[in-house]
Formats: sequence, C-alpha cells, structure tokens
Amino acid sequence: TRIGTARIGGAYAWRSLRRAGARMALNSDLPATDYSIFYGLHSAVTRTDKQGNPAGGWRKNEVLRIEEAVRGWTSWAAYAEFREQEIGSIAGGREASLTVMNLDPFDVGVKNPHRLLDGKIVMTIVAGKIMGNQ
Repeated sequence: TRIGTARIGGAYAWRSLRRAGARMALNSDLPATDYSIFYGLHSAVTRTDKQGNPAGGWRKNEVLRIEEAVRGWTSWAAYAEFREQEIGSIAGGREASLTVMNLDPFDVGVKNPHRLLDGKIVMTIVAGKIMGNQ
C-alpha cells in the first residue's frame, strides 16, 4: 500500500534484474530491517520473512539462487565499488578479506534455506588480519 499497485511490480525485482544482466550489490544497511547477512541470504532465496511468510514467498518468481545471493554480498558488491580486481573473491594477488561462517551457505541455501537464519559469523579477516573471532 505504501508505494501503490502500479509500482510494486518493480520492487525487489531481483530475477528480472538478473535476466537483464544486472549484478546486484546486496547489503544489510537498510533501516528498520535485520542487519544479518544470513537474513539477507535467506530473504533473497526464499522471499519470506523469518517466520516463512508469506507462504511460498512474496513474488516467488523474483527469487535469487544462493550463488547469486552470495555474489551480491561479495564479487558483485566489489564490482559496484569498481574494485572487482582487488576484492570480492578469493584469488592470488587480491586482498585477503574473508568472513568465516558456521555453515556452508551454498549447501544450506539449496537443501534447507530456512536454516540460513541459524548462521553465525565465526571469524572476520580484513586485508589478511584477523579482526574478530566469535
């Protein structure tokens, strides 16, 4: 109701954007939402909230695959920053910035995406330096 029925078709139209070739920078800095990357990944692949609503997902035809959702937080975000040759993926000569998780989002995102909400960050490494252990 906030944006009206005429404009709702373009809201969070992730699959449509992918079909058009877009690389999307996903993030967790939207006010009034959960800042967890795990909730972000979950939302992208299920199109539901934490309780699984709406059943079947909101506009399910706009869902992302887990690989796309992870890229939205990594290599596509680096591309949006014009730094895709330096950051965003693990490769020789690139900045070693990594997030270690307690689950494999690629596996969980396919087999049981609701379990993504159980994810925790185990360690954060920025430019090769351990910044935090949980």
